[in-house]
Parts: sequence; C-alpha cells; structure tokens
Amino acid sequence: MLSAATDESPSRLTWLVTVNAVPEVQTPLEVGLRGSTAIVLGAGPGIGATTVQALASAGCVVLAADLNDEAARSTASTSDGEVHPVHVDVTDRASVQTLFAEAEASFGRPSAVVNVIGISRAKGLADTTDEDWHTMLELNLRQQFVVAQEALRVLARPGSYTAVASINGTVSSPRNAAYGAAKAGLVSLVRSAALEFAEDGVRVNAVAPGIVETPRLKGFFDSTGMREEFAVAVPMKRVARPADIAGAIVFLVSPLAAYITGQVISVDGGASIKYPLPLTG
Repeated sequence: MLSAATDESPSRLTWLVTVNAVPEVQTPLEVGLRGSTAIVLGAGPGIGATTVQALASAGCVVLAADLNDEAARSTASTSDGEVHPVHVDVTDRASVQTLFAEAEASFGRPSAVVNVIGISRAKGLADTTDEDWHTMLELNLRQQFVVAQEALRVLARPGSYTAVASINGTVSSPRNAAYGAAKAGLVSLVRSAALEFAEDGVRVNAVAPGIVETPRLKGFFDSTGMREEFAVAVPMKRVARPADIAGAIVFLVSPLAAYITGQVISVDGGASIKYPLPLTG
C-alpha cells in the first residue's frame, strides 16, 4: 500500500511502499517513472503539492505549476528530487501555451500532465447566481478543456493526462449543483478525450475524491468542530488525506496503469456508494 511519512524535516514528505503489508519494511516508491517528466498544474498546498512530492519521490522531473508563484516555490522547496516551480494562469490560454512550450524546450515532451485545479463554492440551486455558475464552469471545466487540449499537443507518446474530478460529478451534488455539473462535464471530457487519443498511446483518466482534508477544509473543520461528523458518514470512518488522492494519481500516471484509460477512479473511502452523505453515521 502507499503511505506517507515525515523524515527529519517535519514539512517534507517521504513517499514509501509498505512491503507485504508490514509497516516496518519499507522501500522508496518505485513504479517505473524514474527519469520521466511530469507537469502538475495546481501545485499549491493540498492535493497538488502532495502529488508533486509523490511524483518527485518516484523519480520524475516535476514542473510544479501554479498561479501563486510563492506556493509553487514552497512546494518545490519541500519536495525531494528535481522540482521546478513555474507560473501558469489556466484561465488564459496563452499562459497555458507558454507553460507547455517552455517545458518542452527545456525538458522535452512531458510523459504526464496532471491537472489538480478546481474550486468548490457550496450554494443551493435556488440561490446560485449566474456568476456562481460561470465561475464553477470556468474553473472546473473550461480550464480543464484548455489545459487538456494544449497538453495533448505536446505529450510524449506514450503519455498520460490525469484530471482531478469529484464524486460530486459522478453521483449527485446537493447544495452544490453548479460544481457537480462542472465536474460531471469533466468526467465526460475525460472519457471523450481517452477515446480520441487511445490509438496515439495517450491515456486520459481522472480521480474523483470525496471529502479531502486540504488546508482550506482543515480550517473549516477546526473552526466548526465538524471533522468527526463528516468522518462518521464515510464507510471507512475518516476523511481523505491529500496523500490518498496523490497515491491514486501516481498509479494512473505510472506504467502500472498502462492499459487503463477513460476511467474515473473514486478515492472516497466508499462514500459514493452511500451518496449523498448524511451528516450522521
């Protein structure tokens, strides 16, 4: 199984594989990615930073791309391996094109592109404004279309594109309809792109997280005391850690998933099979 443990530096993650399910026996994460190049968009704290750290530990040269330059630099500085912070604004196609052009010029065609970027703004359908709707589709769907389109032009063959969707896009999304609709559109985009590019050797997949304790959600849990209330609603009785999502992404990017395309893997502790979640067990 995949696990994450801290080394001498509390802020630095060392990615490990537990051998034969014996926690004391661990080896560095080796999944056939050493020497390849990966670009992670949305490399700030949470799923993005953890994915960068995991891919770097697996031996990838990683470009950690984010709108927030300081966040990208912070992720690079707390990662083992070769990580380069880079700037990108996914709402601007020219910025996305520049990212991929400069990456190709400096490092060659990337083997993997991972797009973590997305935003959730919970609001009931009756209260959702046109601006809310536009924002959810812009930052959860249109930018994924732009990034995927530009990435697929430069990806190595074989190569992979992995998006972060949500279980809100695969089941229902009460009190968050605009977000759920955008993520459902992303699921369809992933499946369509997978079929179009399968013969070229490019795999297109997504992970669909449930409740993930990112720094933003941690702040919500800490201020409301509702962490346990959400956790008991999940069959596995805990909310996800960013490392849970990053582990699935590393798998999809790696040669271990060489025959997997067009799939959306739910990483939710079983939440989607009892969805929508009640706020009690």
